[in-house]
Order: sequence, then C-alpha cells, then structure tokens
Amino acid sequence: MVIFFYVGNECLSIIENLGIIGVPLPDGLVKFIEQLSKEGSNNNVKDDTNE
Repeated sequence: MVIFFYVGNECLSIIENLGIIGVPLPDGLVKFIEQLSKEGSNNNVKDDTNE
C-alpha cells in the first residue's frame, strides 16, 4: 500500500515538472493537479478547532 503512495507521488511530481518546462498537458490534468495542490496546502495548516 505504501509503495502505491510513493509511486503516485513521484508520477505527480514528474507531471508537474513537465508542465513547468513547457510540455503541453491536457486541461483536465492541469486542473486535477491544481486541485491536489490546493488540498495539500490546506491540509498543512494546523486546525486547532478539532482539539
């Protein structure tokens, strides 16, 4: 199970880097990656209301 996380994480990283260097990516894929990035940044914020 953990290996799937690492493989998926590396694949997303590769796709993000391809976009940065200018390789054209499908719009749906770009939106999906942006959504994942937003969710990830929201999860890094500590929420004290649950304590």
